[in-house]
Amino acid sequence: MALAYAQSLGDGVTTIFTVPFPYISKTHVQVTVDGVAVAYTWLSPTSVQITPAPAVDKIVDRRRVTPRDTLLVDFVDGSTLVESELDLSALQVFYLAQESFDLGESSLGVTEDGSFSALGRRISNVLSPVEANDVATKLFVETGVSSGVAIATQKAADASSAAVAAAASETNAATSASSANTSKNTATTKATEAATSATNAATSATTATTKAGEAAASALEAKGYRDTASTKAAEAAASAAAAATFDPATYYTKVEVNTSLGLKLDKTGGQLTGNLNIMKSGPSLSLQNTDSGGNTWGLISAADGKLYIQKQNGTVVNEVSFGTDGSIWTAQFGDLNSRIETRATAWANDRVANLSFRKVSPSSFSVPDNGLQMCPAGAVLTGMNMAGTQNNPTMYYHYLQAYDPVRGWVTFSGA
Repeated sequence: MALAYAQSLGDGVTTIFTVPFPYISKTHVQVTVDGVAVAYTWLSPTSVQITPAPAVDKIVDRRRVTPRDTLLVDFVDGSTLVESELDLSALQVFYLAQESFDLGESSLGVTEDGSFSALGRRISNVLSPVEANDVATKLFVETGVSSGVAIATQKAADASSAAVAAAASETNAATSASSANTSKNTATTKATEAATSATNAATSATTATTKAGEAAASALEAKGYRDTASTKAAEAAASAAAAATFDPATYYTKVEVNTSLGLKLDKTGGQLTGNLNIMKSGPSLSLQNTDSGGNTWGLISAADGKLYIQKQNGTVVNEVSFGTDGSIWTAQFGDLNSRIETRATAWANDRVANLSFRKVSPSSFSVPDNGLQMCPAGAVLTGMNMAGTQNNPTMYYHYLQAYDPVRGWVTFSGA
């Protein structure tokens, strides 16, 4: 349960919001809507009004921010310690401790099973992953998945093209083989004609020689067709082998990818429905304000068992620590338990050391004949004079005063 802040969701209608936590001054209360400061009006010590009404689902945050760089009470040697100033000083320290506790409670904390819990909030301002075990953002996963789908689609298209090319190569190979066979038959026919011409007439020798040349050319052409067919067949086999190695089952479908992405945390922010655990030696959480002049804060679970809140602006400074025994230490005030005890003891000792009494305002009265006469309220008898009479003596009295270091001399009173 938060000690120094309260949050509500806007509905577009509600304008009045409660301030359920105590504060020293109304100037220490900040009101923001989705992280942006807005104007507001105090209706009572426990409620404020925002006009116009915050929009639907906008986070309305009311938060106490007690000054931590200025002492509200500055004690000076020899000054009088009063209860109101001691209470104000203690309240400032107490409220700062509560606000530090709220900061730790609302930050990523280590749970009992060692995981980190984001308390149902998105984790924003996360860098892109570098190492294998880094957290991946929504953008990173979507980009990777989109690339995988594109590659799978391209592979499928390449495989389809390869299959078409293989079929074309197979057809070309069959055509080349048929052409080679035709050329071979033509060469045979030409050789027969040449032989017939040589046998029939020697005068046809020139014609036979020509025909023989034609036959040789046809044979060479047939060899070329055969070589081409062999090459096309090898290409077809390679294309078929490549097509055979493509396995669509090794790629995710779009539905599977979208389902998987729905279970991941977006790098730019999102909502965790489970615990977040950081399990390592000296786990830490860093909160960096990227605004101009913003601080970087770290939450560290140290080996000594303490929880530290550090300012990490270049030089690391331990600002607040919480011990395993519940003790609180701050860089500004040191050990709060010892500080409170020391100041309380000094105040009590000062009260005792300056305690004193005195008699003031002397006066007297004569006892009447009936013998009944009381001293005034708060006075004490300090003497009696019997001279001159025995029935009506004179009684002397004083008022008593005690010294109070805060109020000065105080006169006793009472019946």
